Amino acid sequence: MPIDDYHQQVSGREITRSLLNHVTNRYGVSLLAAVRKWIDFTDQRSAMVVARDGFALWGQRRRPS
Repeated sequence: MPIDDYHQQVSGREITRSLLNHVTNRYGVSLLAAVRKWIDFTDQRSAMVVARDGFALWGQRRRPS
């Protein structure tokens, strides 16, 4: 995922499942990869938790300065 193009795709838009589906299709990546990359560059406070069978496996967060 070219970071400049990805940023341009989501800049100024609400991050929704539909928008993330667009990103996954555009770059041929998984939803997990798309969200992790977004968390790396966003200026928004955000978090992602990966869970299975009701148990959190791991998480990632972004707290902008």
